[in-house]
Amino acid sequence: MVSSIRKPTPQQDAVVALLAAADHFLSARTIRDQLAASERPVSLATVYRTLRELTEAGTVDRTHAATGETSYHLRGDGHHSYLVCRSCGVAVPISTESTRTRVAATATARGFTDVTVTVDITAVCPDCSG
Repeated sequence: MVSSIRKPTPQQDAVVALLAAADHFLSARTIRDQLAASERPVSLATVYRTLRELTEAGTVDRTHAATGETSYHLRGDGHHSYLVCRSCGVAVPISTESTRTRVAATATARGFTDVTVTVDITAVCPDCSG
């Protein structure tokens, strides 16, 4: 299992399985709604708790939509950045290592410590714009 949760519950397994099957970022409410529709109901509190634990463990990436809603995607192949469609949520992993390195070096040069660089890139995918 992908999860870093100690002894996951069946509800937590359901959240991880749904994330693993998705090719796009999902909000906590969408996860809860999709699990309810599949007859595997999970409370919203359990979804949020599971997502928090997975995010802290580095298993899940998150992004913030223009609406302010946070969405989640299972991290794969070491990618930490995605090009995310603002319309449908499809997520394409992209390399931003050189950008993150330059930004972190600039922050360090200006006296900042414990630097974390997060790159969120949103656009409208070809399917949604055409």
